Amino acid sequence: MIKTGNPTLMKVLGVAIMLLLTNFIFGDNSVQKITRDIMLSDKADPGKNSSATLDNQEIRFAGAHIPLELPMDDKPSVGLHPKSTYPDDDRKAATGAAQNQNTGDKTDTALISAAREIMNKAGTCTLITLDAEGLPDARVMDPFYPEEDLTVWFGTNPRSRKVNQITQNPNVTLFYFDRETAGYVVIHGIARLVNDPDEKKNRWKEAWEDFYPDRDEDYLLIQVSPEWMEILSEAKGITGDPVTWQVPVVNFKKK
Repeated sequence: MIKTGNPTLMKVLGVAIMLLLTNFIFGDNSVQKITRDIMLSDKADPGKNSSATLDNQEIRFAGAHIPLELPMDDKPSVGLHPKSTYPDDDRKAATGAAQNQNTGDKTDTALISAAREIMNKAGTCTLITLDAEGLPDARVMDPFYPEEDLTVWFGTNPRSRKVNQITQNPNVTLFYFDRETAGYVVIHGIARLVNDPDEKKNRWKEAWEDFYPDRDEDYLLIQVSPEWMEILSEAKGITGDPVTWQVPVVNFKKK
């Protein structure tokens, strides 16, 4: 039986129960089953399954076990998987492993298709540029729908801060989040400023009329060509590596 006077055990139990409830809410079927087993365990065998014991740094509930390697300050919020600590040179090597292990051998084409769906559903995205000191500046943008290769276009004010930053450093990051499914897409790409009248005519939203009264002078396009992309979508079976949490990566530069 559990002794409430054991602070270590109670802390462990609290962490485990929190994880179980969190994953139950967010639809992990396997954890739902474990949770149901816990709730039913007293009826099934009160002397066997309703107790919790420490065994090789594991906690056991109704025949299931949860590792206790839980550095909580390193864990992300639910639905967010931090980028791995792979150096940039190792990202390509990680790409294939992540795809093969965590996406059911999905091809780049399938990952891009899933990413496009998330981007379309998200509606808005965050555009992150770098200032003169190399520090990130972020703002929410109203993008056009992505092209087939995930090239993304934006409209903006040519006198805005982001335009000056892109002129100095064209490396940008886009972040799309689909709140409904908690899926996300991160795109790192190279931004290009486009002031071509025909392009500006083709890429325009009537809702922007009040923001750009003089389309020739007040309106400028930003084109972002992707170099690599990360995606997470549990709804589509696209998840992170179980050890490193590295999510699948598509490298556009190799194409």
